[in-house]
Amino acid sequence: MWLNLKQRIWEWRGVLVTAPTVAGIVIAASSAGLFQLLEWTAYDQFFRLRPREPVDPRIIIVTIGESDLSQVGKGQLPDAVLARLIEKIKVQQPTAIGLDLYRNFPVEPGHQALLKVFNSTPNLIGVEKVVGESVEPPATLRQLGQVGIADLVLDADGKVRRGLLTVKDKGKTQESLGTKLALMYLKSKGLKLQVVDARKKHYQLGRALFKPFTGNEAGYSRTNSGGYQILLNYRGNQKNFRTISMTEVLENRIPRDWVRDVSKGVFAGQVVLIGATGQSSNDFFFTPYSSRFFSIFPSSKRSPKRIPGVIIHANLTSQILSAALNGRPLINTWEKPLEYLWILGWSFTGAAVRWLLFQKKLFRNKIVSRWTALGIFTLLPVGILLSSSYLVFLEGWWIPVVAPLLALMGSTVAIASYYRIELQREKADLELILETTTEHYDTMTTELQNQAEEAARESERRLAQFLEGVSVGVAVIDANGNPYFANHKAQELLGKGVVPDISVEHLAEVYQYFIAGTNQVYPVENLPIVRALRGERTTADDIEIHRADRSIPIEAWGTPIYDESGNVAYAIAAFQDITERRRAEEALRQAEEKYRSIFENALEGIFQIAPDGRYLSANPALAQIFGYNSPEDLIATMTDIQHQLYVEPHRHHEFIALMQQHGAVSGFEFQAYRQDGSIIWVRQNARAVYDANGLLLYYQGFVEDITERKRAEAERIKFTNQLYQLNQANERFVPRQFLQLLNKESIIDVQLGDQVQLHMSVLFADIRNFTTLSEKMTPAENFRFINAYLSHMEPAILENNGFIDKYIGDAIMALFSGSADDAVRAGIDMLHRLAEYNTTRTTPEHLPIQIGIGINTGSLMLGTVGGPTRMDSTVISDAVNLASRMEGLTKEYGVSMLISHHTFRYLHHPVMYAFRVIDRVTVKGKSEMVSVFEIFEADPPELREGKLATKATFEQALFLYTRNALREAAQLFQDCLELAPEDRVAQIYLQRCQHLAIAALAE
Repeated sequence: MWLNLKQRIWEWRGVLVTAPTVAGIVIAASSAGLFQLLEWTAYDQFFRLRPREPVDPRIIIVTIGESDLSQVGKGQLPDAVLARLIEKIKVQQPTAIGLDLYRNFPVEPGHQALLKVFNSTPNLIGVEKVVGESVEPPATLRQLGQVGIADLVLDADGKVRRGLLTVKDKGKTQESLGTKLALMYLKSKGLKLQVVDARKKHYQLGRALFKPFTGNEAGYSRTNSGGYQILLNYRGNQKNFRTISMTEVLENRIPRDWVRDVSKGVFAGQVVLIGATGQSSNDFFFTPYSSRFFSIFPSSKRSPKRIPGVIIHANLTSQILSAALNGRPLINTWEKPLEYLWILGWSFTGAAVRWLLFQKKLFRNKIVSRWTALGIFTLLPVGILLSSSYLVFLEGWWIPVVAPLLALMGSTVAIASYYRIELQREKADLELILETTTEHYDTMTTELQNQAEEAARESERRLAQFLEGVSVGVAVIDANGNPYFANHKAQELLGKGVVPDISVEHLAEVYQYFIAGTNQVYPVENLPIVRALRGERTTADDIEIHRADRSIPIEAWGTPIYDESGNVAYAIAAFQDITERRRAEEALRQAEEKYRSIFENALEGIFQIAPDGRYLSANPALAQIFGYNSPEDLIATMTDIQHQLYVEPHRHHEFIALMQQHGAVSGFEFQAYRQDGSIIWVRQNARAVYDANGLLLYYQGFVEDITERKRAEAERIKFTNQLYQLNQANERFVPRQFLQLLNKESIIDVQLGDQVQLHMSVLFADIRNFTTLSEKMTPAENFRFINAYLSHMEPAILENNGFIDKYIGDAIMALFSGSADDAVRAGIDMLHRLAEYNTTRTTPEHLPIQIGIGINTGSLMLGTVGGPTRMDSTVISDAVNLASRMEGLTKEYGVSMLISHHTFRYLHHPVMYAFRVIDRVTVKGKSEMVSVFEIFEADPPELREGKLATKATFEQALFLYTRNALREAAQLFQDCLELAPEDRVAQIYLQRCQHLAIAALAE
């Protein structure tokens, strides 16, 4: 039995060797992440091949596309429109609202309205970005704890395959937008998160068990697993969710088939996400659905498509809800040991199939049949591997595809190579035995002798090459002092080579050795090479070689060479040309002399300061600046610069800190004491000087006296402040905008009679029943009340590009030279500020007040009127009178704000405001009829919603009223009052209809 087993193992040795080897290589490469991108590609293809899933009925996405922004007329959604959108959705009582828009700063108009919506919507979740470059959430939502993170996790190829549930930011766990919305919905269904294993972070939510992503699942290798991540089991792209545009919501154009209960509305009980889908939002990401592995389309149609971020958040929310409520599987993966066995199994499969084909030798003489069989037996396992991986994916399991496929194919190729190598090895063994038997011992001996001789010759050649290749001159003399050797560099410097038959006494004369800088022959006994014959090792740098055309200064080293008996056999000298070094030394000497001259005669003070705060050197100019008799006096006296020189000692610390940080300081100014105790201003430039080891030696630089410049600057600043205060005082009486419109730079340029004709909007605002209020207050209380009220109103006008022309008692007249929208926004802002101001007037002595605002737009004359000693700014026009008339009509109709049709015509985007037509009036002295519009944007929310809901009915009733159809008009006005009982205008028209009907009956 054992012999049979050994025989079987030997027969299958190729499989037992190659299969584990290939599997090991593939597993190592997979663990290193080499197949990561390929595994992701296969994973993405499985998503695209998966049958389409049904639309999630629990989620509705409100999209904000380019057409919606075009409708608004701005590149970014204004706060007013966003507030209206959320209000529209909120009234239908959705379970949760997710706002996937960064709102870290106001987008006027309408910011105050949006803040009110935030405060009144407890199920609204905003977003912030915490990973990388952070983006703050709306401050109101942060305070209310209604913020989720919008960060998405991108893989190395830029695609989103993982969902981020939570992340820790500043020690606090933050939930993602999709997670927060899903938990709010599940809470309404009575489901809560339960801890299964706190150490492993396993949590049970309904029918789903959540396990965190670790970074090594399936196709991932050593991936960042920060926060709590899971693999996204996409429901699909935008087509797998119900979507509706912002414009359709605002205009109540809801698809009828969406409405299940008319009494509740389409958003009731739903999770609603609001997000940008227009290209300008740049909130798009690649997902597994962005591109296809196979495509028959042209390249232009194969370009990857990105998906809006709000769709990805919807997928995460849908995944959590479907898993918890319906048991829809999450994406699960195998443990690593099981994956390794999976790869090893397919490696054995590929090797075994191919080995069987070799052993059976099928179709040995039929090439076509052999290759056909090979293809079939290779592709069949591949098909089984791919189909089985796809089938388990449909059940929610992601197992490796590329690694086992490569192991399968690799072992198939490896077993063929192994088989071929085995055949070649057997052939090579036979050839080697034959060759070995023909060799002879004598041949080997001869070869070894030849190699020894060649090695000796090679050693001699290398020594000669080395001596010739060195960059210094090398000369050798024998024990008798006769020249023996000179390399190429030595011959170049000396101008000659080895001169035979000369004695040591004539070396200096023959080779022209002279004492440097003289015409005196160098003493032979002092030459380093001669002293080496005496056993000395010496150096000399005072030797010059005189040539016909030049003199060459050299530095020489002499060394003795001993024989086996310890006697000097040779003396060797090495020498080199030091001409450049001599030139550098001379240049350095001249530079030092030049520096000393500059140092002594400079107008600026030049110094060197030790790290411990002492002057190392100072020139006369520095001593003069600080009032000392000489530099020596300054250095001897100034031992502690920080306290003896600096008026503010901490400035010296700042100087040292800057020097340590930057290595140099320019323009450092400080106050310094002179020797006599007087104080001056100086300006200092300096740099740090270090030695070769990087240690600080000293600070050096220069100082200049800037005391006079500082005095001039102080006088100029004082004068400038006085002018600024004077201009500020003037602007309180004559607005800066008034001067600009008259094309005047200063009030001193204004002359009596200056005027200009402009197209402007005029705003009048007046307190209702001010006379009654005033009678109950003392004069001092009257002024305090008026000033407090006007202080609240003034910023609303200035912030909307207007200016106050005059105060008329408790009334305000303001002008707007820009768009008519500025005036309307200012009026709305004034009413909001009045509501805030009224919160402080809640006692019987201080009751809330009401104001009326009228606005008209037209041509007017702006200029100055008066006499030689007193003049004032004013505006003259019928447009001003009509604006005053609009303000007067607010009392008659009991409304807060009215505008003329002239103003309405010049509004850029009237749809941004809540408005309606309420009357047509005749201007005094004019035959032209003027249409009157009510702006009720700032009305209390309940009244505002009621007026919006009855707008169409009210305008139809007004039309019937003007046509004297009193009965029909009265009925419609009555319908308006049922939805908005506080609508004062509808009440007035209903009374008019009743009075006119009674009068008609009486006649």
